[in-house]
Amino acid sequence: MSDGSNGGTPDSLAVEPKVQAVAYYRESMRATSIPIQQDQVRDWANENGLEIACEFSDGEQLQSDAQG
Repeated sequence: MSDGSNGGTPDSLAVEPKVQAVAYYRESMRATSIPIQQDQVRDWANENGLEIACEFSDGEQLQSDAQG
């Protein structure tokens, strides 16, 4: 356990790195629109400790919020 006195981050402030994931959205007659899919996937990822590293939609890469 680190208390921060040796220059490290105290354990109580340490942040676990998030697992990165790739999201893929599809256009479909039965599926919801791409923006709605994005909102749903981003909400689910945040609730489950995932970071969306890259997003794709039917053959094109979308800009992701994650910058690495």
